[in-house]
Amino acid sequence: MPRVLARHTGEGRLRLFRVGGLPHPTRPDGRLRYRQSGNFPVEIFKRVARPAIYCARAGRTVAPAIRCVMPLRVVRRRELMGGALASLTAGIVRARADTAVDLALVLAVDASGSVDDRRFALQQHGYADAFRSPTVLKAIRSGAAQAIAVTMMQWTGPAMQTQVIGWNVVGDEASAQKFAAVIDATPRQLHGGGTSISGAVDFARLLLVQAPYTAGRRVIDVSGDGANNRGRPAERARDDAVRDNIGINGLPILALEPYLDRYYYDNVIGGPGAFMIPVESYEAFAEAILKKLIMEIAGLAP
Repeated sequence: MPRVLARHTGEGRLRLFRVGGLPHPTRPDGRLRYRQSGNFPVEIFKRVARPAIYCARAGRTVAPAIRCVMPLRVVRRRELMGGALASLTAGIVRARADTAVDLALVLAVDASGSVDDRRFALQQHGYADAFRSPTVLKAIRSGAAQAIAVTMMQWTGPAMQTQVIGWNVVGDEASAQKFAAVIDATPRQLHGGGTSISGAVDFARLLLVQAPYTAGRRVIDVSGDGANNRGRPAERARDDAVRDNIGINGLPILALEPYLDRYYYDNVIGGPGAFMIPVESYEAFAEAILKKLIMEIAGLAP
């Protein structure tokens, strides 16, 4: 069962580690065997993973800098986490660990105050229709593993993100159609709270760190209609993601901010082959996300 642990790195940040599936996660010299997974802002841990980190003083010392080691299953049984971590771990438990996929993809959907219900529905149905497309399935089947892992989250302010659809492996028509149906049936769970692209990227990174897949690429797909106006600067979150070998692609919607594509280019997208596809209006979202997903899945750059 995966374990989560963390240590302080200074400057208000924690470093997350994941120990996966080892009954005795130690090296021959007795030291902890772990996979380093990157720095995250402390506020993300306070809301999402704090119960797994500050759970204990159980008397088990594995390294001087480590505050706590606790199986995620125990955290769930004790009901110590909020809804975000609950949905995150539920996706982990359902999936088979270390499944090989060509791409692990987080779909980050804007649910901020500028997005009314009609606009949100256009985004949601655009994603669903894209996964029903034979062209998207062809792109999925073109990879070495012939499968991708995908999850969906909604985001608004710095402390307002939630994973609304757990991790799914899509590799054939049945699984693609099923994922599309789940998207259509998923209600909006967030409203208002400002626009924190940085919070969305940090949360998506955490989802990717926890994903139980061996992925050739890891990508965050961010769509939104406004610049970052809450939380830390978006470019800092982007840079942290890129350092963790995570790419960020963007779909800026220019309905309210005509120069948002410039902002996304300078502050949001990053990583090898990163790209964005701007759209003038929400009505054009479906066509744009179809094109974007095909390029994203196939690993193409515009």
